[in-house]
Amino acid sequence: MQINSSSSCRPDSPAFASGSSRSSRSNGSNGSRPALSVTGEETSPSSYTVSQLAALPQTTASVTVGGRQFTDTGVLLETLVTDAGPAYPASPLNTKNELLRVTVTVRGADRRDVTLAVGELDPAFGNHPALLALTQNGRPTARDPELVVPGDRVPVRFVPRVSQVTIGIATAPATDTSPRPAARSRSSMAITK
Repeated sequence: MQINSSSSCRPDSPAFASGSSRSSRSNGSNGSRPALSVTGEETSPSSYTVSQLAALPQTTASVTVGGRQFTDTGVLLETLVTDAGPAYPASPLNTKNELLRVTVTVRGADRRDVTLAVGELDPAFGNHPALLALTQNGRPTARDPELVVPGDRVPVRFVPRVSQVTIGIATAPATDTSPRPAARSRSSMAITK
């Protein structure tokens, strides 16, 4: 897998914290049909047209599917999450590694959903990027962006014609740390006839 990026967008960057990279987003009022929307647990929902996505930093990845090699170019999924600004809960409970609590669900026109953890996408943690491809081998994708996960050996998480990106945040503790009642053993149970 080879990935080249025209810029990087890291969750620990100032843009992630402040949302300063939102300038190329729109609510679709420029007359073009929005290609996809970003919603869910975020501070700034948005819609993008294909031309607005093309104006964002682009990443190129070489992908091999069924023995054939393709070159896909598009926007890192992490960039859209960064621009939307995940709406972390105000509670200080379990805020260590809060990025690991963020998920992104991508939905295509065929209603197929794929969910990824943002920690998996982060170059400083999982380093397993996913991108919304706008071109394949230099030609525009069929109609809308396609989710491509270059590091996957089998393209089961590829989604054609992406229409929605939904950000989710897990707020429950990762593990239940409360003590459990002791189990009663069979030998301590009284048997009556």
